[in-house]
Amino acid sequence: MINTEYFNQVDDLAEKLYDAEKYSESAAVLESAYQNYPDQYFNITWRLLLCYRQLGLIKKCLHLIEQSNRKGFFFALHWKSWDPIRSAPGNEAILAENNRLKNQVIKDSTMKYEVLIPEGYNPTAPAPLFFTMHCDSGFFGNIDFHKRL
Repeated sequence: MINTEYFNQVDDLAEKLYDAEKYSESAAVLESAYQNYPDQYFNITWRLLLCYRQLGLIKKCLHLIEQSNRKGFFFALHWKSWDPIRSAPGNEAILAENNRLKNQVIKDSTMKYEVLIPEGYNPTAPAPLFFTMHCDSGFFGNIDFHKRL
């Protein structure tokens, strides 16, 4: 097995524990994954943030966000479930940097899209419409998989 396949097993375990509301156990699995899977830093950190949020570990969340911002990563924290982190005392500088990084990516990014018209398409006949967003975690190359569906 290659490293990615091992990480997928670890990630699946962490997800199953999270889904079973075993947030501490999921966090422990993820915390131990950093050493073996440094290339998965963002994925590990995002899931860990979710666990810490569920556990009410606001300071740990803020620390992870700050640490990740220093590495150039930002997180989408606009959902209501992130209110406790956004309203925590002393978070202003951390969240400002997180937003700065997010806004920089938005400014520097372009949207890539593709319109596919199936063979035999008849514009006068009803046809299903299929959208895919992010193409499986943002990898646009995965659109080929969806084309076959």
